[in-house]
Amino acid sequence: MYSKCGSISGAETLFGSCSELDPVSCNIMLAGYVKSGDLDNARHLFDKMPHRGCVSYTTMIMGLSRNGSWREAVEVFRNMMNAGVVPNELTMGTVVSMFSQLGGIWNCRMLHGLVVKLQPDGMVLVSTNLVKVYCACKSVGEARRLFDEMPERNVVTWNVMLNGYCKAGLVRLARGL
Repeated sequence: MYSKCGSISGAETLFGSCSELDPVSCNIMLAGYVKSGDLDNARHLFDKMPHRGCVSYTTMIMGLSRNGSWREAVEVFRNMMNAGVVPNELTMGTVVSMFSQLGGIWNCRMLHGLVVKLQPDGMVLVSTNLVKVYCACKSVGEARRLFDEMPERNVVTWNVMLNGYCKAGLVRLARGL
C-alpha cells in the first residue's frame, strides 16, 4: 500500500519490520523501487530475494529497460532463463521491445525462435513487438511474413506494419496492405 501510494520510506519501514523475506512482500517492495526509479535498491533487493519467480524477473527487466539499462536487463533475462523460470507474455513483450533499442537482426531471429518455442499460440503483444523489431532492423520482408502468420492482429499490429513499410520507402506495399 505504501509503495503503491509513492511512500517508499513508509514501505521500507514496514518491509524492514518483517522477520523473514517472503516472495510477495519482496515483489511489492521491488515494484515500489522500480516505480520510483530507485534501481540501485531494486537491484539490491532482487539479488537478495530468497525466491525469484516470473513476477520478480519481469519487474526487474521492465525497470531496467525503462531506464535505458538494456544490456543489464538482457543479463537479468538470461539469468531468468538459466534459472528455469518460464517468461510470460509481459516478460517476452518487454524483452522483444528492448531488443528494438539494441538492434541486430540475429537477436531478433533468436528471440523469434524463443517465442515460437515458449509461446506457440503467438501472443499479439509479443508478435507485434517482433514485427516492430524486424522493421527496425530493416528486415521488412521477415516482418511481413510474421505479420501474415499471426493468428490475431490488432490496430497496433497493423500500424506497426504500415509504419515499417513507410519508413523503408515501400509506400506501394503499405497501400496494398
